[in-house]
Amino acid sequence: MKKPNFDTDKNICQPVAKTGIFNRPAASDGVKRNTTHLRHRYAILKINFNEVYLTMNSIARTSLARAAHDVRKSFYRDDYATILLDDSIPCVSVTTTGLPRHSEHYAMVLKKKVDLILQEIRNYPKLHILLDSRIAGPVLDDDVDFYKRDILPALEKAGVRHLAIIMPNSKHAQLSVREMTKKPAMMNVKYFDSMRGARHWLRKKTLQ
Repeated sequence: MKKPNFDTDKNICQPVAKTGIFNRPAASDGVKRNTTHLRHRYAILKINFNEVYLTMNSIARTSLARAAHDVRKSFYRDDYATILLDDSIPCVSVTTTGLPRHSEHYAMVLKKKVDLILQEIRNYPKLHILLDSRIAGPVLDDDVDFYKRDILPALEKAGVRHLAIIMPNSKHAQLSVREMTKKPAMMNVKYFDSMRGARHWLRKKTLQ
């Protein structure tokens, strides 16, 4: 089975024209065509990505991770993301698998994360974020811009100051993660290659 190369394959994850995601006006024919195009691009990404990551080992890792999450306070789950409150740190934990269905789906997942932060930060003044993206794929450039422009400032405004990211296996996805979290105004972002290291760092920040 041929593995896709996210770093060299020019047909994967090319930038597309920017479109809004939240609070957009009624879509014109041009916007509808562009939205359909975005969904098609994610469909292409998903087909190629599945050849690499939807192996038995990946499925087993994901199942074990989600089983562990079940003992915590689950907030949202679908085939792309699991969002929960881990009050042992405390943090909002987000695990992503594969690719979002389309840009609107990606935006909806991010909004769910912000919603949980706003809901729980009154109970946990030092509430952090833990992102496990080890088996996640890359996202489109428009979605990277959306995260930088809308989501990261919203998290900072809510009071989040520490973000631990377990980095993806895909080098192309690593570039997406680093770009979307580059130079935050107030948040301390740190990258890890293991869950243990990420959780240990966040616990230290809670005690400081």
